[in-house]
Amino acid sequence: MSLLLPQGPEKHCHPVGFVLRIGLGVFWLYVGGEKFFRMESFIQDVENYRLVSGVTLLMVAYGVPALEFVCGLALIWGRKYQASLALTLVMLLMFIAGIASAWARGLEIHCGCFSSQAGQTSNYPLHLIGNMVLIGLSLFLMLEKVLLKRLKPPEQS
Repeated sequence: MSLLLPQGPEKHCHPVGFVLRIGLGVFWLYVGGEKFFRMESFIQDVENYRLVSGVTLLMVAYGVPALEFVCGLALIWGRKYQASLALTLVMLLMFIAGIASAWARGLEIHCGCFSSQAGQTSNYPLHLIGNMVLIGLSLFLMLEKVLLKRLKPPEQS
């Protein structure tokens, strides 16, 4: 269990933050890992956005799952998890921009998030809301100490 607890200045964590951190870590491990097992279809999913091509397309298609997987590991392990949260926030903002762009251009594509959705077109509002929820959870974890300190009743002497 001590391997899962944050080290350094973050070593004292609230149980809610701990559960959220592990949950987000498992989520990122899953979404990153499953893309590796369907890399060919994920490359097609990325290409369908019509935002990148050629070498850049391959860099994005291989880089996104790798970053998701590494961020998931960092969140679960508790090392460098603030940096991991910052990276996931950047990725989520990029995902929102890509989804919004595809929706605005009227593209009927699969978002590439999960293999269980393969062959289906994206429900753009649902994906945008899902990404915003993940952003909210990540921001909560980044600001956990400040937020929980304010919610904690003052100690009485």
